Amino acid sequence: MKKGLIFLLFFLTACEEVYAPAPPKFGELNFSEIGPNSARIRAELSQIGDQNISEHGFVISEDSSAQLGTNASKLGTLNKTQPVPIEITSVMSGLKANTTYYASAYAVINSQTVFSPIASFKTSNILQPGIRTDEATNIKHDAATLNGAVTTKGTNAVSEYGFVWATAENPTTASTLKHSIKSGINNYPTTFNFNAGSLSPNTTYHYRAYVISNGVTSYGVNKTFKTQSVSQPGINTGNVSNIGTSTARLEGTISSAGSYPITERGVVWGTSANPTTSNSKSSLSGNVTNFPHTFGMDISGLNINTTYYYRAYVISNGVTSYGENKSFKTLEASQPGITTGNASNIGNTNVRLEGTITKGGTYPITERGIVWATSANPTTSNSKSSLSGNVTTFPHTFGMDINGLQMNTTYHYRAYVISNGMTTYGENKTFTTTNQVLPIIRTIEAKAGNNTATLFGSIDTKGSHNITEYGMVYGTSPNPTTANSKKGISGNVNNFPHSYSVEITGLNAGSTYHYRAYVIMNGVVAYGDSKSFTTSVSNPQVVTNAASNIGSLTATANARISSQGSFPITEMGIVWATTTNPTTANSKVSKSGSGISYPHDYSFNLSGLTSNTTYYYRAYVISNGQTHYGNTVSFKTDPFVIIVATTVSTSSSYTNLQASGIRASGTVNKGSANIVQIGFLYINNLTGTFNNATATKVIAPLPANMGNSYTFTGTILAPCNGSSSFRAYAIDDKGNTTYGNVVTITRTGCIN
Repeated sequence: MKKGLIFLLFFLTACEEVYAPAPPKFGELNFSEIGPNSARIRAELSQIGDQNISEHGFVISEDSSAQLGTNASKLGTLNKTQPVPIEITSVMSGLKANTTYYASAYAVINSQTVFSPIASFKTSNILQPGIRTDEATNIKHDAATLNGAVTTKGTNAVSEYGFVWATAENPTTASTLKHSIKSGINNYPTTFNFNAGSLSPNTTYHYRAYVISNGVTSYGVNKTFKTQSVSQPGINTGNVSNIGTSTARLEGTISSAGSYPITERGVVWGTSANPTTSNSKSSLSGNVTNFPHTFGMDISGLNINTTYYYRAYVISNGVTSYGENKSFKTLEASQPGITTGNASNIGNTNVRLEGTITKGGTYPITERGIVWATSANPTTSNSKSSLSGNVTTFPHTFGMDINGLQMNTTYHYRAYVISNGMTTYGENKTFTTTNQVLPIIRTIEAKAGNNTATLFGSIDTKGSHNITEYGMVYGTSPNPTTANSKKGISGNVNNFPHSYSVEITGLNAGSTYHYRAYVIMNGVVAYGDSKSFTTSVSNPQVVTNAASNIGSLTATANARISSQGSFPITEMGIVWATTTNPTTANSKVSKSGSGISYPHDYSFNLSGLTSNTTYYYRAYVISNGQTHYGNTVSFKTDPFVIIVATTVSTSSSYTNLQASGIRASGTVNKGSANIVQIGFLYINNLTGTFNNATATKVIAPLPANMGNSYTFTGTILAPCNGSSSFRAYAIDDKGNTTYGNVVTITRTGCIN
């Protein structure tokens, strides 16, 4: 028992012995995402151990004996209670390209580091982006499209890509012929292109695509293309259409573009082969971009029945290219087409005939119509009815109403047309007038007035059909018809003979009219005899009224026109003389008679009369070229007497003054006159007879109230030691001047 207790104590004592801690354990290291400068490392922590981990991660080194701190990643702490296994991973960066690295996972417990077995990996090389040069397209004489592609990404980002080209092989970015694109690329492959311009024609060019990444330039393979030679546009001469006598439509086609833009295109023509732009031409300007391009030109002014040669042409870069030479011939002159239509409304003396112009001819139409006769194929030398003027719309149908035919008669007729002086006929056709009995119609008499007339007629028998209209036709020429003026009565007549009358208004006075009775039955017009009448004429009524405002030398003559008469009044006025019944051969005043209404009063002021004289006057008017006078009226002008006495005196106070004159005096006895001016007329050193017109006038003041007799004075500038002749004068309000006697005085003893 004691022995067992000792053993137990020994065992318990032995159990208190300190054991070493259990370390963490790692699985095998794995490497992925290996690049030139980085790699991802993975490991599995299969056992944490019985202690907390204060730090864990990976270490790498170029040395096979990896040491903590050389290049490490730290992933932090782990609690010993965390369940295992635990995967740890880290990306190691900043590595060298194409280099072998040694790596180990680690864990730190109680400042002791536990490492996994060492494993190694090698970083990859740096890769440049893939670049490809593709074939050139759209090659022209001065341009081409360069094509290429960045096929793969490469290790580093793309900073620039593009094309270089030159006439030498393997051009580089040092070439001046370069196109660059400085932008990133996100998708691979990326294709790109560039239209290289300003190239030389017919020249071989080398070109390469290039890409720059991480400062390194990579090139695609060297390729070549050759620019085209300079070429002219392709041109073909087209067909001709719409050929007329003087017109045609010519076409051309530009089949392909040339090296340079098109400046002009068109068609040339002439009467000799291979015409050029120096011949006749029709052109269009401007470039063409779509091919083939067809154009047409309508030409005119050609000669009839003439062969013409034509070619299409195109101008590019100042060079004219022509299509093939072709020809056409203009048409001969053609006449209009004409057909004869049917006859309608056939009566016993009338019919309606028609024709149709089916097409135009070469020249304008000058006349169209219908010809007829009792024999076949009538011409324009037979009876005809025509219309003048051109026709432009076809077919053109026209109709002619024919009258004056014979009853129960077969007529031949044809439509015709005249163009360029040539007559073309339609086919010959016939119709037969009906055999009907017309009413017997008589023209009886007329009762004419000034502007009106009553015309009388009689329908003596009925005829074979109902009457639709009857009446009177009239005009200024014999045998008027219903195409002239007419006054008709509608409706049938049942009792015969039937007398009737019609009132005609709006006639001209003094004119002869012809008239006939007429009746219409079944569309046929029958006429009575042609007779005539003459309308009456009424003269204007003019009255001479008493004169007014009678003075010594003037008077006002008054008149009235009470009615115009049958014709317009062209002139009105007053004639006067000192004998009875004056005419327009005597004194007269007048004015126009247009634009007045009646009755019309008018007056004239007569002047230049003699005082105290009897005058005879009368009003007159002129109508229809004839002069008509009113009654004669007389008046007597007032008497007019002015007595002027002239006396002269010389004042001694003037005689010795230089440039002084003489004082003249005059006396006027005015009688019944109204004096408006007084004064003196003088002539120095008079020779011959005193002339009032050449004398110098001195006007004397006129007092407000001069009375019946008035003496006035005035100063006359007379020469020293010379003579002065003078006389007094007075003027009345009628314009009459009365003179005094002439006095002559000689000044002596004055100072010059």
